[in-house]
Amino acid sequence: MNQSSTASINIRDDISTLRSDASKVIADISNLSRKLQEVSKLKSREVAGEFAERFESQFANVRDRFDHVGQDMQTYGRRVEAHVRAHPYLYLLSTLGVGLMVGKAILNRSK
Repeated sequence: MNQSSTASINIRDDISTLRSDASKVIADISNLSRKLQEVSKLKSREVAGEFAERFESQFANVRDRFDHVGQDMQTYGRRVEAHVRAHPYLYLLSTLGVGLMVGKAILNRSK
């Protein structure tokens, strides 16, 4: 064989090897892409789970505070009711006085 024919065969072999290597690289990139997608899905689930846990914790805190406010309002309402029952005339006269002041203010505005 002459040199040009040997060089031609070497070039074909090199091209064949290059094609084979390129196919392997493409397959590796495809596998890497698949694995990255799997990791991304797992990570997004993990982040979503952490967010849900934090949200649930904060919601529980808000619910507890709201319950405490509700209990405090009930206690305050019972106190006011007990005081009104103990002093009904005081509140009746106070209500009458406030009504007279509001009525007078309205009448003075309309003049």
